[in-house]
Amino acid sequence: MSIWGEIRRQAQCKHLELVGPDDLVAATFLLSAAKVATGVSYVSCPPGDSLLDGADAVYIDIGELRQIRYSEATEERLAAFHIAHEYAHHWLNESIAKCSGHDLETLTPAEPEISLVGDPDAYSPKERAEAQANLFAREFLLPRDKLRARCKVLGIDADSIAQDVGVPLNLVMQQLAESLLLPPEVESDGPAKSELPPDETQRIAITASPGPHLIRAGPGTGKTRTLVGRIEFLVQGGTPPSSILALTFSNAAALDLAARIKRALGESATAIWTGTFHAYGLELLRKYGHAIGIEGLPQLLDRTESLLVLEQLLPKLRLEHYLNLVDPLLSLRAVYAEIFYAKDYFVSPTRYAELGRIQSSNAHDEKEHLAAQKVLEVAEIYSQYEEAIRAAGQVDFGDLIVRPICSSLHHQVAERHRFPF
Repeated sequence: MSIWGEIRRQAQCKHLELVGPDDLVAATFLLSAAKVATGVSYVSCPPGDSLLDGADAVYIDIGELRQIRYSEATEERLAAFHIAHEYAHHWLNESIAKCSGHDLETLTPAEPEISLVGDPDAYSPKERAEAQANLFAREFLLPRDKLRARCKVLGIDADSIAQDVGVPLNLVMQQLAESLLLPPEVESDGPAKSELPPDETQRIAITASPGPHLIRAGPGTGKTRTLVGRIEFLVQGGTPPSSILALTFSNAAALDLAARIKRALGESATAIWTGTFHAYGLELLRKYGHAIGIEGLPQLLDRTESLLVLEQLLPKLRLEHYLNLVDPLLSLRAVYAEIFYAKDYFVSPTRYAELGRIQSSNAHDEKEHLAAQKVLEVAEIYSQYEEAIRAAGQVDFGDLIVRPICSSLHHQVAERHRFPF
């Protein structure tokens, strides 16, 4: 089961806990039961009231103050969803939430789109918390199992369901689509397994003091076990789960890490962003790419598309060492490999050309001189390739690492290495 499936499961459990397994109940009755069970009251405020602080709905849990506030100008059925959304923040362990506009969205996807690099979702931490609250609220107000049961008895009538339950019609339509068109989600993580107790060296890493640490370990030494233990240690020590970012190299490793974190932490694991380095890099470029000249969502090129860009540049390239008239792509594959090797080491086209000139000046024989000339030719291709993809608003897999890192360290890196990233 995914993290998003876990969110829906928790919402269903809260619904059953409050009103039992009988037929669907009115939202007003359900929310009243939530108020009694949680001790969190909800009150309406005039639009623009200072208690709303410019939001449409807020949740506050500070000291003895535990309250949900919502705008009295909100239509009654939508207000029920807003209140349920704020209760979701309460149950998902958020202490303060201020929600407005797109934060309160009845049509949040049941499962965010998977990107080409395998990221579980493309939300920022704030967006992710709001998306989870939206999904929770929808399932809490209108559990899919109860919705399916009602439709079997009374038929599919979205208007009647919306009126009887007292929720927005588009919320009902979304839940109907998921209930009737999608197969039920099943637990896919296999039997629950406890992590093995850490050995002494792993325990040192798990309980290390706050701050950056570099730990070197070979295959089979329990790196994932140590990461899970470290996250568990941080959460038990009071670190908010939503502030934890767990990254690994491959999609398979990320899925394994996410499943093991969920087994270790249970419900609080839903707030932790787990994925690959490339997935997180893509998220940063999606959210903040405008700061480095990427307008709109960046188009991610896969290997084939990158080679096509190089092929389209062939008429402009002055090739000598990488010219293959029979099969141009054969040589371009070698160039592609060199470009991505350079990006792995944060080497820009300018720096790559500089290294080629140094290599040429230090050449002692014809073989070394030829090697240097090939480096300089790759540098020229690399430069034109970068110009082409940037002009088109595109990024490749190498950019998912190099551009976020070099942009965040722009001043230091530009000064030290003259990288134009």
